[in-house]
Amino acid sequence: MKGQFWIVAFLVLLMPVVAVAEVLDGWRIMQISATDGIAVAKSPAGALRLVREGDRLGDYITVTGFEGGRMILDAPGYWGRMTLFVRVVDGLQQVDRREMRPMTRRSVTGEAAAIVAE
Repeated sequence: MKGQFWIVAFLVLLMPVVAVAEVLDGWRIMQISATDGIAVAKSPAGALRLVREGDRLGDYITVTGFEGGRMILDAPGYWGRMTLFVRVVDGLQQVDRREMRPMTRRSVTGEAAAIVAE
């Protein structure tokens, strides 16, 4: 029973790393220099590479720029293209994402006279 606890605890701790690797197709950003417009990226195979604006990470991710200590990437998302903002804080990669979603239809019930604008 005690061994199962440690396995579950390890998997829970590993989940954020797996989620980040999934978003970047296994690429890991090691260091970012926004002033120089370059970053050091580690491939899934372990090779280090300098990347600049316009370079690709794998088949689908494109570096679109650097801003405020962040690297901005363009990647495919569930609803279309997705923008990723990558920062390196204390040697750890942090990824924020923004993705456009389709508009949803909302209906209003009631008569027009019941709707009052303030």
